[in-house]
Amino acid sequence: MLLKFTVPLPPSSNHRLMATKNGLIKAPQYRRWMDSTAEDLIASFEECPPRLEGKLMLYVEVVFPDRRKRDIDNVLKSLCDVLTKAGVYKDDSQLDVITVRRCEVQKPGELRCALWCIDDYNPFTNWSINGHQNPIKTAGDCGNA
Repeated sequence: MLLKFTVPLPPSSNHRLMATKNGLIKAPQYRRWMDSTAEDLIASFEECPPRLEGKLMLYVEVVFPDRRKRDIDNVLKSLCDVLTKAGVYKDDSQLDVITVRRCEVQKPGELRCALWCIDDYNPFTNWSINGHQNPIKTAGDCGNA
């Protein structure tokens, strides 16, 4: 099963948690993003949300709203957490492969995503940098050891 979906950019990782006298808690802005995004995801599925089983692969295109310097990996934790909250999968520990790509700037910014099960038809099932089926040459293979 292949799921394609788009979600709004989460608050920056600097605004995900806030300190209180009792420790760290999710910031109100982050909780609002989580709640509304999870609700929108659930509503976007024609039937009940799929509960993907087994090992998964996630592809994310990050579209920022402006050209400010940002790290593309900062959106991943929030995205994975909202997918768990929406019931798309049981736990983000199921994600074995994540690919993240920066796209051209476009307001208001968003995350364009595809999520699918890794199975016998997926080329990443047996692929590894250290594996014998690796199509990429290493420094040793090139005679530059």
